[in-house]
Amino acid sequence: MDLKTTCLAIVSLFVLVIAPRYIKSVPSPLLAMLFATFMQAYFNFTSIDTIGSVFGDIPQSLPNFEFPNLTQINCLELVAPAFTIALLGAIESLLSGAAADSIAGTKQHSNQELIGQGLANIAAPFFGGFASTGAIARTVTNIRHGGNSPISAIVHSIFLILTLLILAPYAVYVPLAVLAAILFVVAYNMCDIPEFLHIVRHAPWYDIFVLIATFLLTIFTDLVVAVTIGVMLAILLFIVRTHQSVEVQEHVDPAFLPNSIIYTIEGPFFFGVAEKIEHALAITHTDPQLVVFRLANVPFIDMTGLETLTKIIDQYHKRKVKIYLCEANIKVSHKISRSGALEKVQNKAIYRYLEEIINLRNGLND
Repeated sequence: MDLKTTCLAIVSLFVLVIAPRYIKSVPSPLLAMLFATFMQAYFNFTSIDTIGSVFGDIPQSLPNFEFPNLTQINCLELVAPAFTIALLGAIESLLSGAAADSIAGTKQHSNQELIGQGLANIAAPFFGGFASTGAIARTVTNIRHGGNSPISAIVHSIFLILTLLILAPYAVYVPLAVLAAILFVVAYNMCDIPEFLHIVRHAPWYDIFVLIATFLLTIFTDLVVAVTIGVMLAILLFIVRTHQSVEVQEHVDPAFLPNSIIYTIEGPFFFGVAEKIEHALAITHTDPQLVVFRLANVPFIDMTGLETLTKIIDQYHKRKVKIYLCEANIKVSHKISRSGALEKVQNKAIYRYLEEIINLRNGLND
């Protein structure tokens, strides 16, 4: 262990943690990198690894257009590797978008993400590039430090070009220790420990199994392998549990329950249909006085389904709409109760029958 490298990493980590409390206008990773780079350029520590000492000089020019030589390539042999790279790239980009959505409270356009990535990867080889994907570390860092629109990605690209053309002679002084400190802080923020513990405490066993397996594979292999196997495990467990599909039926303003909407959800409420259910419930343009969710035909609900249901309930609650749940089976009722979703439901209860809600509402109206 080199003492100077360790000290520089610790000081960089200190800047990353402390700077956001006092300096809001400049991202702390940029401050830490500028500080460490200045220290290295001024003192020229020979024992500290830098971008220049490890990777050599950075060329100060943009790559030229060059058409690939296909005469000595067997295109058929490249189909399988290309498909694998495209699949893993798509998974990592969508995972990056999902991480951004969870932090910023947004909703990514998956098709646009994959189309944009595909076009970029088609063009990249003509300039000496290789397949790329959305990067979780840079995405999270961007959002954590104020990026909230596509303009931040454009600025990021422009900054990289300027670094290549103008700042390349100085970029060689960037210590790898400060980059390690930045990635350490980003990784810690991405862990979301409270959410991890919440899932372990409240999620069904199969979701916990997938979570722990993906977590361990991320540590001992890499992210792409972990996500790929995690998705496969989730799909296999889903196939084992059910082959049903989900439907959302809407009944508006029945005579026995005026000014209300009754949603009947049929089928498993799991990660694969959560977005469909959320979209189906979002197309209502006017708010009733109360909403009833009938769950008699929901055989099971997973953690994503619970989070979606909680989010829908919270949205109705904020709009002063009374929410009722009824007819859920014992397992579904137990999971909903454990998740805390009943806190904003009327009487914090799941009724056995729709008639109980009707009688209750009619008694209140009388």
